[in-house]
Amino acid sequence: MSLIVELDDRTAAAVTELAANENRTASEVIRDAVAAYPGKRKGKLPRGVGKYSSAHTDTAQRVDEILSDAVKDGLWPLPPPGSAASIRRRQPSSSDAPDSPGAYHA
Repeated sequence: MSLIVELDDRTAAAVTELAANENRTASEVIRDAVAAYPGKRKGKLPRGVGKYSSAHTDTAQRVDEILSDAVKDGLWPLPPPGSAASIRRRQPSSSDAPDSPGAYHA
């Protein structure tokens, strides 16, 4: 697989220097760095990351629309716990499958 990555000048120079010093290609240096990265992470991922699936593949592209709808429906920002607004339930939209794991029902 081919992937184009844009690097700032400083990072590109560091990759080029490492590759030259180790007689390797820039791609090899970057592959090794990416492979080593998960072990270098500081701390855990935030709780809940990867726990839920909306079954939608376009969520990132539709974030503005989704948040705008949530604001209009009074679902975002989240109201204080116990308030009347926090108890109100959102009706599923036609795009929500009734029993899909990603159907959102606040």
